Amino acid sequence: MNRTNSTKKIAVVIAVIALVAVLGVCLAACNSNSTEKKLNDKGYTVVKLNEDATGLGATVYNLVKNNSNFKEGVWATKQLVNYVAVVWYKNLDAAKDAENSFKSLPGATVYRVDKVVYVGTSQGVDDAK
Repeated sequence: MNRTNSTKKIAVVIAVIALVAVLGVCLAACNSNSTEKKLNDKGYTVVKLNEDATGLGATVYNLVKNNSNFKEGVWATKQLVNYVAVVWYKNLDAAKDAENSFKSLPGATVYRVDKVVYVGTSQGVDDAK
């Protein structure tokens, strides 16, 4: 009996370690660089709003980076029909506040996952997720 219980405990520990590893990879991969690549691959013109930004993106980033809740973002458009903004916030309360603010925009689709807020056309938001 002890051997069966210890085998089960080992299996549970391995499962927990695997889950943590998968979550770590997924959460680390979800940033402005990976979102930029995904949207570029779908035909969007993308402006990053992070420390790596250039041109207009760098100008906008320098304006908003002092907001203590802002982490980074992406703005993307496709054929002037679809658009999406994806913004990462430093805390959940700021993301929820932004989500509520964006919901007041007429015709905008708003979607939030933890501290990340998506806002734009329905297709733009779907393409960014």
